[in-house]
Amino acid sequence: MNSETIHRPRCIGIDPGTTAKPSAFAWISDAGDWIVTSHNNASSIYNEIDDAHFSGVEIAVIEDCFLGPNAKSYKMLAVEQGRLRMAAELAGLRVHIVHPSTWMAASLSSGGRAPKKHADIARVAIMRAKDITTRDLSEDEAMAVCIADWGECHLQAETEEEGKG
Repeated sequence: MNSETIHRPRCIGIDPGTTAKPSAFAWISDAGDWIVTSHNNASSIYNEIDDAHFSGVEIAVIEDCFLGPNAKSYKMLAVEQGRLRMAAELAGLRVHIVHPSTWMAASLSSGGRAPKKHADIARVAIMRAKDITTRDLSEDEAMAVCIADWGECHLQAETEEEGKG
């Protein structure tokens, strides 16, 4: 099977939100344009995921929670991640949870090292997302673009490996 006949999955990147910040979504439309949005409202979140699915997106790549110094924020992120996962599965998408350090190492690294401080991560993600979309985006929307881009690249390679088997 040559590479032109291998099906390449399309992904929606999701940066889960909390009550303090909305969840951010990024995916490529049928026309090849980046759709980048943020929502706090549950029905808007479900509609966004449905829209992505109807556009041919097959995989929801959701950033995993990480336990930081604020346990309350971790709990809110974990609850939101569960809601997002359920919404994606109900829409018929395959769900892939990616740890922040995994996508950041691939998308934001310079010389093999990804930034560690939040301000540096945000700055680099915003610059990377502008390179990808040519748009000025918020920090959360930029993260969603980088997550979607990581998913497109990583899961494409995974699908190609499966196709060779």
